[in-house]
Amino acid sequence: MKHKLRRRMRSVLRSVAAADRRELSARACRLLHEQPEWQNAQTVFVYLAMQQEIDTTPLIDLAWGEGRRVFAPRVDAERKRLDVVEIHSWSDCLPGYRNLLEPVGAESFPVDRIDLIVLPGLAYDAAGGRLGQGGGFYDRFLDDGAVRGVACGFAFEQQFLAKVPREAHDRSVRMLVTDARVRRYG
Repeated sequence: MKHKLRRRMRSVLRSVAAADRRELSARACRLLHEQPEWQNAQTVFVYLAMQQEIDTTPLIDLAWGEGRRVFAPRVDAERKRLDVVEIHSWSDCLPGYRNLLEPVGAESFPVDRIDLIVLPGLAYDAAGGRLGQGGGFYDRFLDDGAVRGVACGFAFEQQFLAKVPREAHDRSVRMLVTDARVRRYG
């Protein structure tokens, strides 16, 4: 069931025209920027978007402009985990795991010191459920007992579904920001 839904949602993402992607991404970035979770965050962990995902570039630029510390995920494929690495500029990032843009810094930052975690996903639901790409990296990250930051899904409104399939290892988000609205969950 997850496999079919992932395929369908990837098709939905590919169907968003580049101009629409820019406009909708900017709208979602503005919405997140207005939220108290963003305003109160000194440290922000933000994914570096793939081409078809909602773009986090404006969000990261905003964070730097406001003097927030910005961290991005680096995949440790051998240990099947994400490292939290600070980025100070776009020159701190190069293609890495599966050609995804990743930080090149060597030092991993403690997860308990991250205030806001902005997560990618293929789909989200009305209970805060998240359907990821299938590698489980973000689920394992959120499952770390040291994580204290607010887990915020970031997506296009068309990625919001009534329900996504869930398994015991799947982790929820505490809020979801799309180009259309903000949803908060228990």
